[in-house]
Amino acid sequence: MGLYRCWLELPSEMALDYEGGMTVGMLRVMSRRGDDRLAWDEQRVLEGDPEAIAAVREAERIFAEERRKGATAFLVHTGRAAQRIERV
Repeated sequence: MGLYRCWLELPSEMALDYEGGMTVGMLRVMSRRGDDRLAWDEQRVLEGDPEAIAAVREAERIFAEERRKGATAFLVHTGRAAQRIERV
């Protein structure tokens, strides 16, 4: 079995800021295939935007699937040590 890692990057007091000042959550799956990323705008999620909510649901689905395959998952906040997690 190959080595898989899920990195779940979520906004915090030290949020990830991208173009246009949006704060994003991100799921990263690292494997032999490379580094796949799925990001969503947290503000749009809070506002009930269907596309942003769909992105979060897709990230949850991918996370669960990768964990079933044996992926090790970490919650990552900028400036802090990564924290191993079992579920979102």
